[in-house]
Amino acid sequence: MSQPLLSVDDVAVRFGAHEVLRGVSCEVHPGEVVALIGPNGAGKTTLFNAISGFVRPSRGSISLNGKALAGLRPGQLFAAGVARTFQEGNLFESMTVRENLFGASGVSRLRDAFGTFFATPSGRRREVAARERARSLADEFNVTRLLDKQASDISTGSRRLVGLGRALAAEPALLLLDEPAAGLSINNRAMLSRIVRAIARNSSRGILLVEHDLDFVSDSADRVYVLHLGEIVAEGTPAEVRRDPGVRAAYMGS
Repeated sequence: MSQPLLSVDDVAVRFGAHEVLRGVSCEVHPGEVVALIGPNGAGKTTLFNAISGFVRPSRGSISLNGKALAGLRPGQLFAAGVARTFQEGNLFESMTVRENLFGASGVSRLRDAFGTFFATPSGRRREVAARERARSLADEFNVTRLLDKQASDISTGSRRLVGLGRALAAEPALLLLDEPAAGLSINNRAMLSRIVRAIARNSSRGILLVEHDLDFVSDSADRVYVLHLGEIVAEGTPAEVRRDPGVRAAYMGS
């Protein structure tokens, strides 16, 4: 197997006297979809926050292509190639879906900072390419009909799809998906599963997702880590993990 894209080694996170993560190690390879599952309170969100710069580990290391990430702020991690979606969609409410997708490319920020940039031929080409990319993403996620709607007016499921499109617009090396299937219809979950697999296979991006829907995990992920009480208690293919009696006891209470 190739060298890991993301490496998490012996990461611990402590809040006061409570150690939420207790020496967690995991990895994601290029072109791979990895799922992180576990019961509520297992530490999944804390691990995501540590990887994406919202929480500073008290021990251990996190690296992307060998470059240390622990201690970097979210904006620095974004520049390094790490993009994350959030459960609530994390959209600009007063903007349209089109503006959300276009703005995520960074081109609109260049426009704001350097108004004359787009007067140049290269600047115009970049803007056209960003607008085409926004339209392509809308088509890919089946939200083209919503392009001119304000983000605050679209459904929860559509917000999740647009949020994923926003994350992809930045062309990250590593994509962190926080419960991407929550709130989606059966058809949209199936569509999203196909898209997630295609993103990893066709672009060599690494994808790490947190998800409670085990059917979505089985359809989407190459490997699964099970987190319980702040520790990794199992790892394997979705089928292997679902057969594990310890995982069934911890995760499903059976």
